[in-house]
Amino acid sequence: PFALESAVRALAALVIDGSGVAVSLRVVGVPPRSAVVAWEEATVFGEPLASQIPPHVIAALTARMPGLWPPGPYALASAAARIAEAIAAGSRRRFSCFVSMESGPLRGAVVAMPVEIGPGGIKRVLEPALTRQERTVLENAVKQNH
Repeated sequence: PFALESAVRALAALVIDGSGVAVSLRVVGVPPRSAVVAWEEATVFGEPLASQIPPHVIAALTARMPGLWPPGPYALASAAARIAEAIAAGSRRRFSCFVSMESGPLRGAVVAMPVEIGPGGIKRVLEPALTRQERTVLENAVKQNH
């Protein structure tokens, strides 16, 4: 999921004629068809990304996500290297990884969620800020894949 997140960041950056490094967003759910971008909390240059990109373009970016899965070998290798580094040395950065949910409405599901990683693995699973629509898509994806 971290590699998919990088691809979506790059596409969003192209839309605003910026750099993917400046875009911060989270992909959660079950890629490819049931992945959800947390557009509500996405930012670019410290501002909400939704204020920079019109809703119809956000919808178009979301519609392109299934075609971005599975990521290519270089994207996977880059994501794996960053995760391995975080496990070995710790990191303050947050990553999207597949996790088994242990509580809440997603209990028992394996979904992509933002996590904090430290020596030894996942320290904490984080709940992204999702709109009602995004939350519904995520919960329906979990129900379909169970």
